[in-house]
Amino acid sequence: MRIPVVLRTVALLVGLALWIGWGWSITTGKGAMDRTGTVVGTDFVMFYAAGQTVLRGETERLYDQEFQKELQQKLIGERFSGYYHLYTPPLFAVPFTMFAGTDYQTSFFIWTLLSFFCLVNALRFLQPRSLSQPLLFSLPLFPVFAGFSFGQNSNLSLLIMAATCALWIGGRDGAAGMVLSLLFYKPQLLLGVVLLWCLDWRESKRALAGLACGLAVLALLQLLFMPQATAAYLSLATERFADLNQSQGFPVAKQLTLAGLVSVLVPGIPGVLHHAVLLAGMFWAALLLRRFISRWGDERQWLFAAAIGATFWLSPHAMVYDGTLLLIPAVIAATSGYVRQRDFLRIAAVGWVALLFGARLTQIQLDLLGFAINIGALATLCLGWWFLRLQRPLPRLRGDGREQLEEGRE
Repeated sequence: MRIPVVLRTVALLVGLALWIGWGWSITTGKGAMDRTGTVVGTDFVMFYAAGQTVLRGETERLYDQEFQKELQQKLIGERFSGYYHLYTPPLFAVPFTMFAGTDYQTSFFIWTLLSFFCLVNALRFLQPRSLSQPLLFSLPLFPVFAGFSFGQNSNLSLLIMAATCALWIGGRDGAAGMVLSLLFYKPQLLLGVVLLWCLDWRESKRALAGLACGLAVLALLQLLFMPQATAAYLSLATERFADLNQSQGFPVAKQLTLAGLVSVLVPGIPGVLHHAVLLAGMFWAALLLRRFISRWGDERQWLFAAAIGATFWLSPHAMVYDGTLLLIPAVIAATSGYVRQRDFLRIAAVGWVALLFGARLTQIQLDLLGFAINIGALATLCLGWWFLRLQRPLPRLRGDGREQLEEGRE
């Protein structure tokens, strides 16, 4: 699918403005702080400090708030007075020990290069024939930019999910499940694919077995080598994760989930009612996914794309940078020939604009009104709903008698 010149030019200009502005800010700052006084890489601070903690042999203090706050300030310098709380399992801190021998700025630069490597190879899994157009499409996408500028692991998540998709489409179900288990550090992002495999368990039982084996191995390693940190993580999860969206200071305006939509639309909603709404949304998404499977049962790439769309309905927590996963259904829809080009471009344009400005506009509403319509979350949920409602195109005969597909319709 070719993107019209005007749309491509606008997207590239906006994307260039984002990247150049960010590059200028971090290169003209002082030390580990950018020009605005914010630490470069923001969330990368917690990963860097976690790696230092593991290397020091103090894994039991990975979730010690006072210790981590003091360590982060020591590593970044006296101009940094913030704190970034680690929410990933302790085993995920181990890879960051490789950065412990370098200063923070160098570590973040290496991490950025690794993130770009993950993005490129994820797109290669999704579209092996041509990489240039998907890459040009993805770089101006705000969730992709946010993943880089926030120092997050979203491009790694995309690589794991794209590799899982390619393996599963290729019939290597056990390997697909094993690879997906590597996303253990963000279990909420597994929900869509796991639900798909459970609903389609007869065809996907080997994938489920591979996933279970992979998670079991990772859990065993964590329990054997990091028992105290594991206990601290489980304590943190039970105390904070259920009500994370409603906790003070949490950037819920950057959420892309049903939970993020409800939390800002009805601030202070009672917990029981909040969870009831989320469960209803999850049930509805599961029903749509089940119907989608009945229509597209032998088209695995479409099943996987639909599962990604359902993830944002099912997950209690997915930030704007996690929207990078939307590249999977976008690439599949753009290259399949099932969806009309004008329909895809309209939907992609609306989604691109909503994700670019959504968090800022949502925060403005909250500041002025005390409540808000989470534009980014609403757009993401609508994209997932549109995808889950896609009807499979029916074959029709061409003039020469050969069969071809009708264009996809909702």
